[in-house]
Amino acid sequence: MNPEFSGPPGRGDDDRISAQLCRAVGAADFDYATLVDGVHQRAGRIRRRRALTTGAIVAVFGPALLGGSAMVLPDLLPGGVEGTVTPAETPLAALTDEAEPTPEAGADTETAGDASGRTAEAEPGQVQDPPWQETAPPLPEGGLDDANSGNAWEIPDARPTGVAHLEGFGAPQQALITRRAMPVMGAMVGNTGVEDMAPVAGQSWFYYHEDNSSSGGNVQLQVTGWDDSRAARDAIRDDTLMNFVRDTDDEWQRLDWSEHMADDDYLLYRATAGELHLGFAVVRQGDYLIGVTVTDTEGEINAEVAGEIASKTADNMQALDPVHGRD
Repeated sequence: MNPEFSGPPGRGDDDRISAQLCRAVGAADFDYATLVDGVHQRAGRIRRRRALTTGAIVAVFGPALLGGSAMVLPDLLPGGVEGTVTPAETPLAALTDEAEPTPEAGADTETAGDASGRTAEAEPGQVQDPPWQETAPPLPEGGLDDANSGNAWEIPDARPTGVAHLEGFGAPQQALITRRAMPVMGAMVGNTGVEDMAPVAGQSWFYYHEDNSSSGGNVQLQVTGWDDSRAARDAIRDDTLMNFVRDTDDEWQRLDWSEHMADDDYLLYRATAGELHLGFAVVRQGDYLIGVTVTDTEGEINAEVAGEIASKTADNMQALDPVHGRD
């Protein structure tokens, strides 16, 4: 129990609760008395906000890195970065759940239903707990620094936990934060000198085994933010994007995604690049495209795993980013 709320109730309770809420929302002028009055009158709940704390990652992913082969291999990735990422904070709603009033006798059914908790849909501007993130996702051992990312906004760390394939790698070996992130790593390459549309924010996570063994495959998770995510999705699907172009030995083969048939916000593909078998997915969520590539050199095409990681990341992003993660 928080010591500021321990002890018998008394005159100082309101002041202590008010001070605690002020710190939680980062506003010195938070009006606790108005909150209490509003609840009693049931004129409407005061919207509660929390600061979006992002899972920040490393350095600038510049054109030099984009201009090489379509596959960013472990020995091409920079290391030795420093910094930290703070997991998303507990929503303010969690601080006040115990204080929720129960419906009084005679309350109308609609009001009682609100008080009992309609939590399935997020209110505009409200951060929710991510559905596929039971704990804070693991970070690279070297730490992270996003001071030079150039991102137009901060991107929350929406990576899912509890995915068996990811947990087999442990923490990612490398991570990057930059608006120049490629939408689909491993299956595309940067087209130097040509730019039609490009991300305005980006986040990249690279999972592979410490011994750099290619036989174990790898996972590359790209989160890119766009001014027009629908146009970016269409350009990737239709192979009309010029800033980043397809770079595989064969044509991208679009696969059926049983849970999302005929939904162009969920794209699932396979292709080959040299000895590598690629399974990759692109999911549009709000202003984001989530691109996941799962690579295996032993013949198995891991599109299903890529789809699981991409869709769960998108679900988490919808909960964590009420501004850019929702349509």
